Amino acid sequence: MIVFVAAVDGFSLVTIRPLVEAEEVHGRAAAAQFVHHRRLLTAALLRHCQDVLGFVGPDDEEAQAQMAKMMEKLKLEVNQQKTRVCRVPEESFDFLGYTLGRCHRVKTGQAYIGTKPSKKRVLRFCENISQKTDRKTCGRDTEEVTGELNLMLKGWANYFQLGSVSKAYESVDSHVRRRLRQWLGQKHKIKGRVENRFPDEYLYRKLGVIRLKCFQTNLPWAKAN
Repeated sequence: MIVFVAAVDGFSLVTIRPLVEAEEVHGRAAAAQFVHHRRLLTAALLRHCQDVLGFVGPDDEEAQAQMAKMMEKLKLEVNQQKTRVCRVPEESFDFLGYTLGRCHRVKTGQAYIGTKPSKKRVLRFCENISQKTDRKTCGRDTEEVTGELNLMLKGWANYFQLGSVSKAYESVDSHVRRRLRQWLGQKHKIKGRVENRFPDEYLYRKLGVIRLKCFQTNLPWAKAN
């Protein structure tokens, strides 16, 4: 599968049936049929803000030319420096916070083309958690801080709930536990290790911090991966 990842200037109201959705929902055969019917032209475009994602057939040069014509008709200017051709699953790319490429099912190890939260977005969110639990905020009420953390976790998980999310959720959960324990230790001026003073049960049951690993159980497509 060949994918064009392009950045454009301007806005459009183009809608598509993404190839990745066809494959995840209807299976590989349906996705292959989707490519077949659009082999002579580019598929449609997925438009969001200033990013465009184009799914095309095997002739990337012809498809790229067709895509340029479509952009010209829509009066959109393509940023050539940010536009590239990506061959999936040999390569992967980031789009709207997700990485699309080869994934592997946890239970069987079977490879498939799917999505997962990008490393960049996971790191960015963990940085936001660190800022929220900075030692400068130790004077704030614990319930207030944990309540704000829960709002952040809910919002992030509600967006990043497609595809293979297990590893990303585990990374965020681990970071939240570590940062919140450090924050509590600084707040209560506890010296030494704070793991025994604030175990997982205290964080999740006493303080009510959301655990994304448990949040995932409500996502049938997530827990399958």
